[in-house]
Amino acid sequence: MNEGARATNRGQAYVGVDPSYTCTGLAVWKNGEIRLQMEVRATPVPGGSDGDRLRKIYAGLLALLRAERPVLVAIESYATEAAYRPFAAGEVGGAVRLACAVAEVPYVDVAPSQLKLFAAGNGGAKKEHVRDAVVEITGTVPTSLDTSDAFALALIAEGCDLGRSTREKRCEAEVIRKILKPNPKKPRSKKPFNM
Repeated sequence: MNEGARATNRGQAYVGVDPSYTCTGLAVWKNGEIRLQMEVRATPVPGGSDGDRLRKIYAGLLALLRAERPVLVAIESYATEAAYRPFAAGEVGGAVRLACAVAEVPYVDVAPSQLKLFAAGNGGAKKEHVRDAVVEITGTVPTSLDTSDAFALALIAEGCDLGRSTREKRCEAEVIRKILKPNPKKPRSKKPFNM
């Protein structure tokens, strides 16, 4: 494990969530190590509904949040170029955020490019590079690419709680700063819709 990764907020748990319509990756970072990693698989079942998938993701995350009582959760936000149904991604994201609200745990949204920049030093890194980076940082091998993203997200949650990266890398500090103090959005035009 990287020496810098040991300088953590002792005793506090942080959760990373990589939401996905079929396999949501979850990781808990506590006391300088990955304490838990898991996947909530919500694959289609003959005769099953989308509601069944959402209930499984919601229930799995809610149980984890109640058991671990994290200080902060980092959730990978929506990928705008995703090939899967955008409404389905929104539903999964809503179920994840609802679980946080019910468990009364604050969360931050992390753009996919921020996750990659934080872990691998490159906002366009492939998932395999993120996996390799989190293995180097945490000393733990993720069970899947979904949980490797969740590892990085849990580390981001800790950094956001502390207000800084525990490893003091420039790319990590940039991500933490942008999450905590995002650029203000331009006001939307108040032009009426063309009818």
